[in-house]
Amino acid sequence: MIRKSPSFTLTEIIVTITILILIIGAIFSLYISGQRAYQKGEAASELTQNGRLILERMTREIRQTGEIITPLPDVPDNPDDPPPEEIFFKDGHLLLILEEGTAQGASQSTITLDLSASSEDGYYEDTFLKIISGTGSDQIKKIIDYEGSTKIATIRGNWETIPDTASKYKVDASYYYIRYFKDGADIRRQILTYYFSGDPDAYVPWNAKPPAGETLEQELLEDEIIGEYVTSLKFWQSPVINIVISLEKRGKTLDLQTKVFGRNL
Repeated sequence: MIRKSPSFTLTEIIVTITILILIIGAIFSLYISGQRAYQKGEAASELTQNGRLILERMTREIRQTGEIITPLPDVPDNPDDPPPEEIFFKDGHLLLILEEGTAQGASQSTITLDLSASSEDGYYEDTFLKIISGTGSDQIKKIIDYEGSTKIATIRGNWETIPDTASKYKVDASYYYIRYFKDGADIRRQILTYYFSGDPDAYVPWNAKPPAGETLEQELLEDEIIGEYVTSLKFWQSPVINIVISLEKRGKTLDLQTKVFGRNL
């Protein structure tokens, strides 16, 4: 007797393949839905983090300022006086430092200040040091760390030309100005100062009147992006300073608002 081997009919094969396709399709659909949900959650989290960091940094510095230069409207919805997308104010969080000295030496990312420099750790942090004569003249660098016992100041980045013991420097925190503004989808933060064309090493107020034959010049000390995905940024004052920021990423949107009371205004 010859036994027939088991086999499937064409109908059974078609039904099996159809069921398999449906199962794979369902699994793939669940995977895509999960990925989309994850991406939306990630976008929402990133927007929240961006928005909070931007507002925290702005409010901390605006709170300390003694002068806001940008004219701010009293209300946010006056078409004749719309709220600006930038704010410009005097930096008020630093000590009033005005010192000159001669470097004792330097490395690629440090400079050893004069023997008369402060012995207090962190004293010069966040100030800008300018080489006013000698090796490396006209370079300006931000001090990000200072050790009082050794007089060593660490700068952001590296020197283009390393100063030496012939280099004279100046630290002048008298007139630093901060500007926050929307640049495309980014928020930029700048630190600027002003000087008369006849004496570029002496900083002056933003509205100082230069002597006859000279002009008031602006110098950019620092320029950085502090946030992204921004669609709108507005400032107004009534009487405290209001900040409203809107962000968007992958279809997710976020609106944040805060109020800032200037302690020194």
